[in-house]
Parts: sequence; structure tokens; C-alpha cells
Amino acid sequence: MKSPFFNEKHASLRQSVRTFIEKEVFPNAREWENSGRIPRELWLKMGEEKFLGINYSSKLGGRGEDLFSSFVFLEELSNSTLGGFTAAVNMHQFLALAYIDRFASEELQKKYL
Repeated sequence: MKSPFFNEKHASLRQSVRTFIEKEVFPNAREWENSGRIPRELWLKMGEEKFLGINYSSKLGGRGEDLFSSFVFLEELSNSTLGGFTAAVNMHQFLALAYIDRFASEELQKKYL
């Protein structure tokens, strides 16, 4: 059934996130779980793909997407079944960055968003 809320842009994002997880996350997940750490390089790659700025302004380096894009992102993260990874990315994306977006100075927003 076709959804009135999700469109081709959402489908494209879904595939991008899924491909990223398959290529960059799955091959390394066990190592990260054992070390208790997600390497900085992965965060940088996610930033380059703008997965960490889906719902933040494009003028600050985000995608400027709608709420449903965030849902797509969250769904694909949870489909990975990697609890630690999913929790870490969610905390970064939807808690830490949310405070910077809402309360930080323009200078800090430009630096971190």
C-alpha cells in the first residue's frame, strides 16, 4: 500500500541509510561492541552523508528534511539490530544536536551542526 506520508525522496534516503549500514557498519560492528567504542571515522562518514543532520537546516550543513525523513532514518537504524550503535546515533542525532540547534550560539551551530 502506498503511503500518503512517504515519497520517493524518503525511499531514496531509506536505501542510502541501508546501504551505508551494510557497507560501513555491519563489517565492523562486532569489533566496536568488543571495544565499547564507535570510531570517530564512522561519525565523520555519517556526517559526510548528512545522516547526522537530517532534520537540521541545510544552511548549517544538514539536509533540512521533514519529520518523516527522521522516521525513515530511525527505522533503518533499528532494522540493523545493532542496539549499541543505534542508541549512540540516536543520542547524537536527536538529543545532543537538538540542544545545539535550539540553544547554542550561531557560531557553535555552524561548527557542530
